[in-house]
Amino acid sequence: NEATLIPRPETEYMINSVTEYISLKLKAWSLKLGQNVLLDIWTGCGVLGISVLLQNPGFFQEAIFTDYYANALAVAKENYVSLVKNFSWKVQFIESDLLDFLNNSTLYTQHSEFILVANLPYIPEWTFDENAADNVKKWEPKPAFVWGDDGLIYYRKMFEQLFSLRLKAWGLRLDHLMMFLEMMTWQVDILRAEFGDRMEFEEVKTFHFN
Repeated sequence: NEATLIPRPETEYMINSVTEYISLKLKAWSLKLGQNVLLDIWTGCGVLGISVLLQNPGFFQEAIFTDYYANALAVAKENYVSLVKNFSWKVQFIESDLLDFLNNSTLYTQHSEFILVANLPYIPEWTFDENAADNVKKWEPKPAFVWGDDGLIYYRKMFEQLFSLRLKAWGLRLDHLMMFLEMMTWQVDILRAEFGDRMEFEEVKTFHFN
């Protein structure tokens, strides 16, 4: 609907990267089947979280889909109900400003590791104006693409939430959290310079604007 983006090829690469990570970790016996939590932040239509669940059916115990907008979250929930059959994940759909829900919600069960996926707005205003296709500008919600001069306002906010929220109540430790985030290469360098003393960054895939 008017609050969600149309999934793109970049989305498929992120989903595959998550699945490759899970496969490698399982082979190394450092993650356990059926004891892990998936967090899909700013879920939109739900494509990231739903696809990761379906590609890794025995890995997760819980999945939490969040979005700031109720009409986006409704699309994610409708897609989940339509696409996910015969699985027993415990699922929550929560309206939240990024990770604010961690202060108020609770996990259903115990867990081992958290995997967080997010495609937050990361396109700088000038990049969107110069590069976005006309059909994107006409039909898709600009706030889902664009935010700030360098596009990183929401990623900074989410990282700061990780350090300030009552994470211990969830048993969520940063060394038990892997995040898969979409952004441009030069933006990774900016965030590494700002947060690299508290988090490790690795570039998995690269996409360039023409």
